[in-house]
Amino acid sequence: MVWNIEPYVGLGPLRFGMTPEEVAAFDGEMGAVALRHHPDVLGHITEVRRQFVHGFEFRNNKLISIGTSKRSKGVVFYEGVDVFGVEPVELVKWLERKNGGAKMNFACVFFDRLGFVLSDFYFWKERRFFQLSSGEQDDRKLGVYSEEAVAITLKIPGFEFEDVSFL
Repeated sequence: MVWNIEPYVGLGPLRFGMTPEEVAAFDGEMGAVALRHHPDVLGHITEVRRQFVHGFEFRNNKLISIGTSKRSKGVVFYEGVDVFGVEPVELVKWLERKNGGAKMNFACVFFDRLGFVLSDFYFWKERRFFQLSSGEQDDRKLGVYSEEAVAITLKIPGFEFEDVSFL
């Protein structure tokens, strides 16, 4: 299955604002809930799925973020580009240009104006990108965020992002 990212709208048929019950209607595509975390201090509930997505985040019973990985079932595209099929260095540079900049913390490259976060595409400690031909275990992950999730993410204490450039 092909899943297209629509910034601030959703991923494939999944739309921000959907309830857990509406998301559950896609169980055949993504697999059953493998783990469900109860509301945290911010009121977030997280569901982990077995096949397509590795997680959904809900706040006030509404979908606010979707996480997926290279190991997911299907192909994830943004504007015709296979997000997990191109070299990470090229993807990150392209997204930085489209976003008008990039932000980074210890684990993630964040494109706040596009509403996505990439994890394990770039290794900050080693100052290098993952390479498709490296033979390393591929743990790359992508988070697609609603406007609400972007605003929350930028305010999490201890998880601050700094402006960076890969160009």
